[in-house]
Amino acid sequence: PYDNALSSINPNDIESVTVLKDASSAALYGARGANGVLLINTKKGKSGKPTIVAKYNFGLTSRQSADYERLNDKDYMELYWESHRNSLLLNGSTLQNANANAAPNLLAGLSYNPYLMSAAQLFDSNGNLNPNAVNHWADDTDWYGGITQTGRRHDTNISISGGTEKTKFYISGSHYIAKAPVLGSDFTRSTANMRISNQVSDKLFISGGLQVNNRNNHTQADGSNFGNPVRMYSQYQPWLRAYNDDGTYDFSYFNRYNPMAQVLESYSTRKAYALIGNFLAKYQLTKDISIENQSNVNFLYGENVEYNKSGVGTSRTDGGRATSSTDRMVNWVNTSILRYNKTFGDFGLKTYAGYESQKVTEVGNSITKRNFLPNTYTLDNASILVEGGSNGTSNALNSV
Repeated sequence: PYDNALSSINPNDIESVTVLKDASSAALYGARGANGVLLINTKKGKSGKPTIVAKYNFGLTSRQSADYERLNDKDYMELYWESHRNSLLLNGSTLQNANANAAPNLLAGLSYNPYLMSAAQLFDSNGNLNPNAVNHWADDTDWYGGITQTGRRHDTNISISGGTEKTKFYISGSHYIAKAPVLGSDFTRSTANMRISNQVSDKLFISGGLQVNNRNNHTQADGSNFGNPVRMYSQYQPWLRAYNDDGTYDFSYFNRYNPMAQVLESYSTRKAYALIGNFLAKYQLTKDISIENQSNVNFLYGENVEYNKSGVGTSRTDGGRATSSTDRMVNWVNTSILRYNKTFGDFGLKTYAGYESQKVTEVGNSITKRNFLPNTYTLDNASILVEGGSNGTSNALNSV
Protein backbone atom coordinates (compact mmCIF):
# COMPACT_ATOMS: atom_id res chain seq x y z
CA PRO A 1 0.00 0.00 0.00
CA TYR A 2 1.09 3.54 -0.79
CA ASP A 3 0.76 5.89 2.19
CA ASN A 4 2.10 9.10 0.68
CA ALA A 5 0.13 11.82 -1.06
CA LEU A 6 -0.62 11.09 -4.72
CA SER A 7 0.91 14.49 -5.51
CA SER A 8 4.31 13.02 -4.60
CA ILE A 9 4.23 10.73 -7.66
CA ASN A 10 5.75 12.03 -10.87
CA PRO A 11 3.00 11.57 -13.52
CA ASN A 12 5.67 10.88 -16.15
CA ASP A 13 6.68 7.73 -14.23
CA ILE A 14 3.17 6.24 -14.45
CA GLU A 15 2.65 3.50 -17.04
CA SER A 16 -1.01 2.75 -16.29
CA VAL A 17 -3.75 3.11 -13.68
CA THR A 18 -6.23 0.31 -13.01
CA VAL A 19 -9.31 0.46 -10.79
CA LEU A 20 -10.34 -2.82 -9.11
CA LYS A 21 -14.00 -2.55 -8.12
CA ASP A 22 -15.34 -6.08 -7.79
CA ALA A 23 -14.78 -8.29 -4.76
CA SER A 24 -12.81 -11.00 -6.58
CA SER A 25 -10.32 -8.53 -8.07
CA ALA A 26 -9.69 -6.81 -4.74
CA ALA A 27 -9.72 -10.01 -2.64
CA LEU A 28 -5.93 -10.05 -2.39
CA TYR A 29 -6.05 -6.78 -0.43
CA GLY A 30 -8.47 -7.99 2.24
CA ALA A 31 -10.49 -5.51 4.29
CA ARG A 32 -8.35 -2.61 3.08
CA GLY A 33 -9.65 -3.21 -0.44
CA ALA A 34 -13.31 -3.34 0.56
CA ASN A 35 -14.02 -0.02 -1.19
CA GLY A 36 -11.95 -0.85 -4.24
CA VAL A 37 -8.26 -0.72 -5.11
CA LEU A 38 -6.39 1.76 -7.28
CA LEU A 39 -3.38 0.11 -8.92
CA ILE A 40 -0.73 2.52 -10.17
CA ASN A 41 1.84 0.75 -12.35
CA THR A 42 5.04 2.70 -12.86
CA LYS A 43 7.26 2.44 -15.92
CA LYS A 44 9.82 -0.33 -16.31
CA GLY A 45 12.82 -0.78 -18.52
CA LYS A 46 12.61 -2.49 -21.91
CA SER A 47 15.24 -4.49 -23.72
CA GLY A 48 17.23 -2.60 -26.30
CA LYS A 49 19.66 0.26 -26.54
CA PRO A 50 19.43 2.85 -23.74
CA THR A 51 16.80 5.47 -24.51
CA ILE A 52 17.06 8.95 -23.04
CA VAL A 53 13.95 11.13 -22.87
CA ALA A 54 14.12 14.75 -21.69
CA LYS A 55 11.08 17.02 -21.42
CA TYR A 56 10.41 20.56 -20.27
CA ASN A 57 6.95 22.07 -20.09
CA PHE A 58 6.02 25.63 -19.20
CA GLY A 59 2.52 26.94 -18.71
CA LEU A 60 0.54 29.90 -17.46
CA THR A 61 -2.56 29.59 -15.29
CA SER A 62 -5.32 32.01 -14.44
CA ARG A 63 -8.78 32.00 -12.98
CA GLN A 64 -11.04 29.74 -15.03
CA SER A 65 -14.02 32.11 -14.99
CA ALA A 66 -13.69 35.87 -15.05
CA ASP A 67 -14.42 37.80 -11.89
CA TYR A 68 -17.91 39.30 -11.91
CA GLU A 69 -18.31 43.03 -12.25
CA ARG A 70 -18.51 44.93 -8.99
CA LEU A 71 -20.23 48.11 -7.95
CA ASN A 72 -18.15 51.23 -7.59
CA ASP A 73 -18.55 53.26 -4.41
CA LYS A 74 -21.21 55.57 -5.92
CA ASP A 75 -23.44 52.73 -7.14
CA TYR A 76 -22.90 50.81 -3.91
CA MET A 77 -23.96 53.73 -1.71
CA GLU A 78 -27.01 54.57 -3.81
CA LEU A 79 -28.27 50.97 -3.77
CA TYR A 80 -27.54 50.76 -0.05
CA TRP A 81 -29.55 53.97 0.48
CA GLU A 82 -32.43 52.50 -1.53
CA SER A 83 -32.44 49.31 0.55
CA HIS A 84 -32.70 51.32 3.78
CA ARG A 85 -35.42 53.54 2.31
CA ASN A 86 -37.43 50.47 1.25
CA SER A 87 -36.98 48.87 4.66
CA LEU A 88 -38.40 51.97 6.33
CA LEU A 89 -41.37 51.97 3.95
CA LEU A 90 -42.08 48.32 4.71
CA ASN A 91 -42.13 49.17 8.41
CA GLY A 92 -44.78 51.87 7.97
CA SER A 93 -42.78 55.07 7.41
CA THR A 94 -44.07 57.67 5.02
CA LEU A 95 -42.11 58.26 1.84
CA GLN A 96 -40.91 61.63 3.14
CA ASN A 97 -39.67 60.17 6.44
CA ALA A 98 -38.13 57.16 4.70
CA ASN A 99 -36.18 59.42 2.34
CA ALA A 100 -35.03 61.59 5.23
CA ASN A 101 -33.91 58.72 7.48
CA ALA A 102 -32.36 56.39 4.89
CA ALA A 103 -28.94 58.09 4.99
CA PRO A 104 -28.61 58.19 8.82
CA ASN A 105 -29.68 54.53 9.02
CA LEU A 106 -27.20 53.63 6.28
CA LEU A 107 -24.28 55.23 8.13
CA ALA A 108 -25.40 53.63 11.39
CA GLY A 109 -25.32 50.25 9.66
CA LEU A 110 -21.79 50.89 8.41
CA SER A 111 -20.81 52.27 11.86
CA TYR A 112 -18.79 55.00 10.10
CA ASN A 113 -19.13 57.64 7.39
CA PRO A 114 -16.80 56.92 4.45
CA TYR A 115 -17.23 60.45 3.06
CA LEU A 116 -16.07 63.89 4.13
CA MET A 117 -19.67 65.09 4.25
CA SER A 118 -22.52 64.94 6.74
CA ALA A 119 -25.41 62.50 6.32
CA ALA A 120 -27.81 65.38 5.59
CA GLN A 121 -25.73 66.46 2.58
CA LEU A 122 -24.69 63.04 1.33
CA PHE A 123 -27.84 62.18 -0.71
CA ASP A 124 -30.64 64.09 -2.36
CA SER A 125 -34.28 63.15 -1.77
CA ASN A 126 -34.12 60.52 -4.52
CA GLY A 127 -31.06 58.77 -3.12
CA ASN A 128 -28.50 60.17 -5.55
CA LEU A 129 -25.03 60.53 -4.05
CA ASN A 130 -23.79 64.12 -3.85
CA PRO A 131 -21.30 64.55 -6.73
CA ASN A 132 -19.11 66.64 -4.42
CA ALA A 133 -18.78 63.83 -1.86
CA VAL A 134 -15.12 62.94 -1.34
CA ASN A 135 -14.19 59.51 0.02
CA HIS A 136 -12.09 59.30 3.18
CA TRP A 137 -10.10 56.39 1.80
CA ALA A 138 -9.79 54.98 -1.71
CA ASP A 139 -11.87 54.94 -4.85
CA ASP A 140 -12.58 51.38 -6.03
CA THR A 141 -9.64 49.43 -4.57
CA ASP A 142 -8.55 46.64 -6.92
CA TRP A 143 -8.44 43.87 -4.32
CA TYR A 144 -8.46 41.10 -6.90
CA GLY A 145 -5.49 42.54 -8.75
CA GLY A 146 -3.63 43.01 -5.49
CA ILE A 147 -3.84 39.42 -4.26
CA THR A 148 -3.51 37.58 -7.58
CA GLN A 149 -0.87 37.01 -10.21
CA THR A 150 -0.46 35.08 -13.44
CA GLY A 151 0.21 31.54 -12.28
CA ARG A 152 3.24 29.74 -13.68
CA ARG A 153 4.12 26.08 -14.05
CA HIS A 154 7.53 24.55 -14.80
CA ASP A 155 7.85 20.79 -15.31
CA THR A 156 11.26 19.25 -16.03
CA ASN A 157 11.70 15.50 -16.58
CA ILE A 158 14.51 13.23 -17.70
CA SER A 159 14.61 9.44 -17.92
CA ILE A 160 16.85 6.70 -19.26
CA SER A 161 15.76 3.12 -19.85
CA GLY A 162 17.00 0.03 -21.62
CA GLY A 163 18.56 -3.35 -20.99
CA THR A 164 18.99 -6.85 -22.32
CA GLU A 165 16.55 -9.74 -22.57
CA LYS A 166 17.39 -10.67 -18.99
CA THR A 167 18.20 -7.38 -17.28
CA LYS A 168 16.20 -4.18 -17.69
CA PHE A 169 16.39 -0.80 -16.00
CA TYR A 170 14.51 2.49 -15.76
CA ILE A 171 15.89 5.62 -14.08
CA SER A 172 14.19 9.01 -13.94
CA GLY A 173 14.32 12.39 -12.25
CA SER A 174 11.94 15.35 -12.21
CA HIS A 175 11.43 18.82 -10.79
CA TYR A 176 8.04 20.52 -10.79
CA ILE A 177 7.18 24.10 -9.74
CA ALA A 178 3.66 25.53 -9.67
CA LYS A 179 2.73 29.01 -8.52
CA ALA A 180 -1.02 29.51 -8.17
CA PRO A 181 -2.89 32.60 -9.39
CA VAL A 182 -3.48 33.59 -5.74
CA LEU A 183 -0.40 35.03 -4.05
CA GLY A 184 1.10 32.96 -1.25
CA SER A 185 0.10 29.61 -2.75
CA ASP A 186 2.66 27.42 -4.49
CA PHE A 187 3.85 23.82 -4.76
CA THR A 188 7.17 22.21 -5.68
CA ARG A 189 8.09 18.54 -6.11
CA SER A 190 11.39 16.80 -6.84
CA THR A 191 11.59 13.06 -7.52
CA ALA A 192 14.17 10.41 -8.35
CA ASN A 193 13.16 6.90 -9.34
CA MET A 194 15.05 3.70 -10.20
CA ARG A 195 13.76 0.23 -11.14
CA ILE A 196 15.87 -2.80 -12.10
CA SER A 197 14.72 -6.32 -12.99
CA ASN A 198 16.61 -9.49 -13.83
CA GLN A 199 15.55 -12.90 -15.12
CA VAL A 200 18.18 -14.82 -13.19
CA SER A 201 17.18 -18.20 -14.63
CA ASP A 202 14.22 -19.92 -16.24
CA LYS A 203 12.72 -20.28 -12.79
CA LEU A 204 13.87 -17.19 -10.85
CA PHE A 205 12.94 -13.56 -11.50
CA ILE A 206 13.88 -10.63 -9.26
CA SER A 207 13.21 -6.90 -9.39
CA GLY A 208 13.69 -3.92 -7.13
CA GLY A 209 12.88 -0.25 -7.04
CA LEU A 210 13.74 2.85 -5.08
CA GLN A 211 11.98 6.21 -5.17
CA VAL A 212 12.79 9.36 -3.23
CA ASN A 213 10.82 12.57 -3.39
CA ASN A 214 10.48 15.94 -1.74
CA ARG A 215 7.35 18.12 -1.69
CA ASN A 216 6.99 21.71 -0.51
CA ASN A 217 3.51 23.15 -0.18
CA HIS A 218 2.84 26.80 0.70
CA THR A 219 -0.70 28.02 1.42
CA GLN A 220 -2.60 30.51 3.55
CA ALA A 221 -2.41 30.08 7.31
CA ASP A 222 -5.81 31.30 8.44
CA GLY A 223 -8.69 29.10 7.34
CA SER A 224 -11.43 31.01 9.16
CA ASN A 225 -14.34 32.85 7.56
CA PHE A 226 -12.40 36.02 6.73
CA GLY A 227 -9.05 34.23 6.57
CA ASN A 228 -9.72 33.27 2.96
CA PRO A 229 -8.42 36.30 1.02
CA VAL A 230 -10.50 35.55 -2.09
CA ARG A 231 -13.66 35.35 -0.01
CA MET A 232 -12.62 38.42 1.96
CA TYR A 233 -12.14 40.85 -0.89
CA SER A 234 -15.44 39.85 -2.53
CA GLN A 235 -17.33 41.07 0.54
CA TYR A 236 -15.51 44.35 1.10
CA GLN A 237 -16.92 47.75 0.23
CA PRO A 238 -15.21 49.29 -2.81
CA TRP A 239 -13.77 52.25 -0.90
CA LEU A 240 -11.82 50.22 1.66
CA ARG A 241 -8.12 50.40 0.97
CA ALA A 242 -5.19 48.03 1.36
CA TYR A 243 -2.57 50.52 2.54
CA ASN A 244 -2.42 53.70 4.57
CA ASP A 245 -0.83 56.83 3.15
CA ASP A 246 2.47 55.92 4.83
CA GLY A 247 2.56 52.51 3.13
CA THR A 248 1.53 50.43 6.16
CA TYR A 249 -1.43 48.06 5.99
CA ASP A 250 -4.85 49.53 6.72
CA PHE A 251 -6.36 47.46 9.55
CA SER A 252 -9.26 49.76 10.36
CA TYR A 253 -11.99 47.31 9.31
CA PHE A 254 -13.29 43.74 9.79
CA ASN A 255 -11.22 42.76 12.83
CA ARG A 256 -7.95 43.61 11.06
CA TYR A 257 -8.55 41.14 8.22
CA ASN A 258 -6.74 42.87 5.38
CA PRO A 259 -6.59 40.52 2.33
CA MET A 260 -3.26 41.94 1.19
CA ALA A 261 -1.67 41.43 4.60
CA GLN A 262 -3.22 37.98 4.82
CA VAL A 263 -1.52 36.67 1.66
CA LEU A 264 1.81 38.41 2.22
CA GLU A 265 2.39 38.17 5.98
CA SER A 266 0.79 34.90 7.17
CA TYR A 267 1.45 31.45 5.77
CA SER A 268 1.27 27.69 6.21
CA THR A 269 4.02 25.44 4.85
CA ARG A 270 4.65 21.72 4.70
CA LYS A 271 7.90 20.09 3.65
CA ALA A 272 7.69 16.34 3.13
CA TYR A 273 10.46 13.87 2.35
CA ALA A 274 9.69 10.30 1.33
CA LEU A 275 11.58 7.14 0.47
CA ILE A 276 9.82 4.11 -1.02
CA GLY A 277 11.68 0.88 -1.64
CA ASN A 278 10.52 -2.54 -2.82
CA PHE A 279 12.00 -5.91 -3.72
CA LEU A 280 10.24 -8.77 -5.52
CA ALA A 281 11.35 -12.37 -6.07
CA LYS A 282 9.37 -14.96 -8.07
CA TYR A 283 10.27 -18.63 -8.34
CA GLN A 284 8.57 -21.19 -10.59
CA LEU A 285 8.45 -24.37 -8.49
CA THR A 286 6.76 -26.46 -11.19
CA LYS A 287 5.00 -25.78 -14.46
CA ASP A 288 1.78 -24.97 -12.59
CA ILE A 289 2.98 -23.72 -9.20
CA SER A 290 4.92 -20.56 -8.40
CA ILE A 291 5.82 -18.69 -5.26
CA GLU A 292 6.62 -15.01 -4.88
CA ASN A 293 7.65 -12.69 -2.08
CA GLN A 294 7.52 -8.90 -2.08
CA SER A 295 8.92 -6.60 0.58
CA ASN A 296 8.13 -2.89 0.73
CA VAL A 297 9.22 -0.06 2.97
CA ASN A 298 7.69 3.40 2.97
CA PHE A 299 9.36 6.17 4.97
CA LEU A 300 7.86 9.65 5.32
CA TYR A 301 9.12 12.68 7.24
CA GLY A 302 7.26 15.98 7.34
CA GLU A 303 7.84 19.47 8.74
CA ASN A 304 4.92 21.86 9.17
CA VAL A 305 4.86 25.54 10.08
CA GLU A 306 1.83 27.80 10.42
CA TYR A 307 2.50 31.46 11.09
CA ASN A 308 0.04 34.28 11.78
CA LYS A 309 1.71 37.67 12.03
CA SER A 310 1.02 39.95 14.96
CA GLY A 311 -1.88 42.30 14.32
CA VAL A 312 -3.21 40.42 11.28
CA GLY A 313 -6.57 38.61 11.35
CA THR A 314 -6.76 35.94 14.05
CA SER A 315 -3.53 37.26 15.61
CA ARG A 316 -4.85 40.79 15.95
CA THR A 317 -4.64 40.62 19.76
CA ASP A 318 -2.17 37.85 20.68
CA GLY A 319 1.09 39.31 19.41
CA GLY A 320 1.43 36.79 16.59
CA ARG A 321 1.11 33.02 16.75
CA ALA A 322 3.00 30.12 15.19
CA THR A 323 2.80 26.35 15.31
CA SER A 324 5.69 24.10 14.34
CA SER A 325 5.34 20.34 14.09
CA THR A 326 7.09 17.31 12.67
CA ASP A 327 5.82 13.83 11.83
CA ARG A 328 7.53 10.60 10.87
CA MET A 329 6.03 7.38 9.54
CA VAL A 330 7.59 4.02 8.66
CA ASN A 331 5.45 1.38 6.97
CA TRP A 332 6.86 -2.13 6.44
CA VAL A 333 4.90 -4.65 4.35
CA ASN A 334 5.90 -8.19 3.42
CA THR A 335 3.69 -10.32 1.17
CA SER A 336 4.13 -13.99 0.23
CA ILE A 337 1.89 -15.66 -2.36
CA LEU A 338 1.68 -19.24 -3.59
CA ARG A 339 -0.04 -19.48 -6.99
CA TYR A 340 -1.53 -22.44 -8.83
CA ASN A 341 -2.37 -22.06 -12.52
CA LYS A 342 -3.57 -25.17 -14.38
CA THR A 343 -5.09 -25.52 -17.84
CA PHE A 344 -7.47 -28.39 -18.68
CA GLY A 345 -8.11 -28.24 -22.41
CA ASP A 346 -10.38 -25.27 -22.99
CA PHE A 347 -10.71 -24.65 -19.27
CA GLY A 348 -8.38 -23.24 -16.67
CA LEU A 349 -8.05 -22.98 -12.92
CA LYS A 350 -6.31 -20.14 -11.14
CA THR A 351 -6.03 -19.98 -7.38
CA TYR A 352 -3.64 -18.64 -4.80
CA ALA A 353 -2.90 -18.53 -1.08
CA GLY A 354 -1.15 -15.62 0.55
CA TYR A 355 0.20 -14.26 3.80
CA GLU A 356 0.91 -10.60 4.51
CA SER A 357 2.40 -8.84 7.50
CA GLN A 358 2.46 -5.09 7.99
CA LYS A 359 3.81 -2.79 10.68
CA VAL A 360 3.23 0.96 10.79
CA THR A 361 5.07 3.22 13.24
CA GLU A 362 4.21 6.90 13.55
CA VAL A 363 5.66 9.59 15.81
CA GLY A 364 5.14 13.33 15.91
CA ASN A 365 5.51 16.46 17.98
CA SER A 366 4.06 19.95 17.95
CA ILE A 367 4.58 23.28 19.71
CA THR A 368 2.61 26.53 19.55
CA LYS A 369 3.88 29.90 20.81
CA ARG A 370 2.67 33.49 20.60
CA ASN A 371 3.70 37.07 21.35
CA PHE A 372 6.51 37.53 18.83
CA LEU A 373 9.08 40.28 18.75
CA PRO A 374 8.28 42.76 15.92
CA ASN A 375 9.02 41.45 12.42
CA THR A 376 10.31 38.06 13.59
CA TYR A 377 9.15 34.67 12.37
CA THR A 378 10.83 31.86 14.34
CA LEU A 379 9.56 30.30 17.56
CA ASP A 380 12.58 31.36 19.60
CA ASN A 381 11.39 34.97 19.15
CA ALA A 382 8.02 34.27 20.82
CA SER A 383 7.74 34.67 24.59
CA ILE A 384 4.58 32.74 25.52
CA LEU A 385 4.14 28.97 25.20
CA VAL A 386 0.55 28.13 24.25
CA GLU A 387 0.77 24.35 24.01
CA GLY A 388 3.08 21.53 23.04
CA GLY A 389 3.13 17.78 22.92
CA SER A 390 4.23 14.60 21.20
CA ASN A 391 2.64 11.33 20.18
CA GLY A 392 3.59 7.92 18.93
CA THR A 393 1.75 4.84 17.70
CA SER A 394 2.72 1.43 16.39
CA ASN A 395 0.31 -0.98 14.72
CA ALA A 396 0.76 -4.40 13.19
CA LEU A 397 -1.48 -6.39 10.86
CA ASN A 398 -1.16 -10.00 9.79
CA SER A 399 -3.53 -11.45 7.24
CA VAL A 400 -3.96 -14.71 5.35
